[in-house]
Amino acid sequence: GTLTTSTLLTSIGPLTSKHLGASSSISAFTVGCFLIGAAVSSVPSGAIFRKYGRKLGFSMGSIFQLIGAAFGAIAVVGHFLPILFVACFFVGLSQGLGQFYRFAAVEVSPDYLKSRAVTYVLSGGIIAAFLGPTCATYTSELLDTEYLASFLFIGVFAAINQCVVLLVNFPPPLVPKHITSISEVSNKLVASALTEDALKELNKSETGPVSNLTTRESQMSQFRVRPAKEIISQPMFIVSTTVATLAHTIMIMIMSNVSLAMDDSGYGLSKSSMTLQFHFLAMFGPGFFTGSLMERYGTFAVALLGAVIFIGSSFVLAVGDEVWNYSFGMVLSGLGWNFAFSAGTVMLTSCYKPIEATEVQAYNDFIIFSVAGAGSLISGVIYATYGWLFLIYLVSGLMAVYLALFAVMWRYAPADDDEEEGEQEDGDDCCSLLGGGTGGAVGGT
Repeated sequence: GTLTTSTLLTSIGPLTSKHLGASSSISAFTVGCFLIGAAVSSVPSGAIFRKYGRKLGFSMGSIFQLIGAAFGAIAVVGHFLPILFVACFFVGLSQGLGQFYRFAAVEVSPDYLKSRAVTYVLSGGIIAAFLGPTCATYTSELLDTEYLASFLFIGVFAAINQCVVLLVNFPPPLVPKHITSISEVSNKLVASALTEDALKELNKSETGPVSNLTTRESQMSQFRVRPAKEIISQPMFIVSTTVATLAHTIMIMIMSNVSLAMDDSGYGLSKSSMTLQFHFLAMFGPGFFTGSLMERYGTFAVALLGAVIFIGSSFVLAVGDEVWNYSFGMVLSGLGWNFAFSAGTVMLTSCYKPIEATEVQAYNDFIIFSVAGAGSLISGVIYATYGWLFLIYLVSGLMAVYLALFAVMWRYAPADDDEEEGEQEDGDDCCSLLGGGTGGAVGGT
C-alpha cells in the first residue's frame, strides 16, 4: 500500500497541480513536497520506533496518509492549489515512516522465512510499479471532479495499511539503557537492551573469565552510540550518502517532469502512466539480482554501472520525443537508480554499528530526501523556463559529478571489497536486495 501510494501520487501529482492552474515551474513540486515530508519524518522515525514500537509508528504513518488524502480531496474539489502541496507533504510524512516496513517484515519472520519475507516485500514493489500508475489512469476521471477519486484511493490504501498493521504481532520495542561502567558489559541485566547480534557477541565473550581491562573496554565500545558528528564525518559515510543522494536526485529531477513533458508533447495520461509503469518496474525489478551482482563484483563496480546506465538514459531522452524515447529512457533511469542507490546504501552499512543503525539510517534518509525534494522544485523551474532538453543536459552535468566521485570512492575502497561484502549481516543483505535502505521512497520508493 505504501509503495502503491508513492507511485500513484508520483503519476497524478504534477498533472493535478497543472489541472489546478499551477505553472509548469511549480507543478513538479508536488513530488518535492512529498519528498520533503519523507525527509521531515525520517529524522525522528528511528526514535519513534525505538520508543513506541512498530505498531504505533506505522499507525502514525497511516494517519498522516489519511490526512494527506483528505487534504488532496479538498484541494481538487475547491481548486485550492496550496492545499494540494500540503496534501503531498502529509503523504510524504507517511512515506518516511513507511520506509521501515521492510525491516519490520524481517523482524516478524522466523529465521527460515527471512529471505522469503524480503522477496515478498520486493514483490510488493513490483506490484506497486503497475498498480499505482494503473490506478492513476482509471481513477483520474472516475468521478465528476477530476483526480478526486485518485486521492480517495490514497485514503483507501492508508486504511488497508492500518488494518494489516493491527493484525501483525510486532516484537516489543527495545529500550536502550545507558552503560555507565565497564562491569555493566558483563551484567546480564543489560542484555535485553542490546540487539540480538550484540547479545550473541556478549554471550561469546562470557564463555571464559575476562582476563584484562582492554577486552572489557573493547566490549563496551561495541555498545557505545557515537555522536552524530563523529558518524557523519567518516569519509565512507560522506561518499556513500553522496552516491545515493545523487542517484536519487538525478532520477527525481527526470521523473518529476516526465509526465508534464509527455503532456506537452501531446501524449495523454494513459501514455505517461505506461511510461511510469516501465520506470517503476525498472526501479524495483532488478532487486532480485542486484545483491548478487554486488556480492560478485563489489559495490563500487555496481555503482559505476549505475552511472553508465544513467548516461544512456540521458542520451535516449535527449535524442527525441517519441513515446519510445520517454519509455526506454525512463527504464534506463530506473535501472541506473537501482544499481547506484543500492550500492550507496550497502556502502553505508560499513559506517555504523548495529546499535547505531536507526540513527544513521535516519541521517541518511534526511539528506537524500531533502536534496531530492529541492531538486524536484529546481527541475520544475528549469523545465518551465528552458525546456525538457535543457533539463536533460543539466542532469547530465550531475552525472559528471557522480562519475568524479569514483576517484574518491576508490580511494576509500576496502582492500578486498568482495570479502567485505560477504561479511555483511543478513539485514544488510536484505537492504541490498530491496534496492537500498531508502529506496523505496519514491518509488522507494
